[in-house]
Amino acid sequence: MEPKKQILLPVDFEKVSESMIKLGFSIAKVTDSEVVILNVADIKNLSEINFAPFSDRIEEMKKEGSLPNIKYQIVLKKGVPENEILEFAEKNNVLLVVMDTRVKEEKQQDLIGSVAAEVIDSCCVPVMAIPRNVKIDNFTYFDSISVASALDVLDMEPFKRIMFMFADYRYDLNIVHILEKKEKASDYQEILKDIDSYIKEHFPKINVTYSIVPIEKTVSTDLVNYFLTSAFKLMVIKNNNKRSILNRLFRTSLPKKLVYHAKAPLLVLPINESFWEKFRIH
Repeated sequence: MEPKKQILLPVDFEKVSESMIKLGFSIAKVTDSEVVILNVADIKNLSEINFAPFSDRIEEMKKEGSLPNIKYQIVLKKGVPENEILEFAEKNNVLLVVMDTRVKEEKQQDLIGSVAAEVIDSCCVPVMAIPRNVKIDNFTYFDSISVASALDVLDMEPFKRIMFMFADYRYDLNIVHILEKKEKASDYQEILKDIDSYIKEHFPKINVTYSIVPIEKTVSTDLVNYFLTSAFKLMVIKNNNKRSILNRLFRTSLPKKLVYHAKAPLLVLPINESFWEKFRIH
């Protein structure tokens, strides 16, 4: 029997929002997973952590019907939060990490918040980062999604796999590509036809549109401006190490603007094939 897939929710027991917990449980229901609530503390003795009020509230919410009756566990770790989150995701059956982008302290001006930034940049599984001022309590909120893509076969593969996971849901999908200086929109006519045919054949419930945007400043600047001025409820970027759009963004202060001011959460997908094979997503 294969181990159950896990949705990992790194939390601060004192500051976590109920909407974040509801979203994690909602995604777990959709993906037939269990929930792992992970708390990492800078403390000598884990027995000093009182998580009973938090656990009691989870049980109350399940009885009230505001949470689905899904198996969950609370895991306590001590150490550096980002390191413990990354290690847990690597060593367990984690399908998705869901975390907010709240900085540890109000005065801290690190990119996104040091913990979320490190997890997004290095995690071997998909990470969903929810802006601190956005309250989402159900997966069905994501009815309009925009995917940043280089429009090549390798770039599109992770997005296809994610679409298979949520094939039963209706949503609007926008695929955006920023044309670099020597590129022309006509260069992508054939691949757009192929992508369109593939989506219509395998995902008839998805309404797909394409945005081929001529470059004005840089790919990263134009992409952030596109996201900030759009009304999409989820932005999707693939993490492809040094060659990815994500890496271009993270070399500047632009992600801070994107995450703190955009209304949409960010989903970052790993490129490593081992993750997709692990869950047999075809």
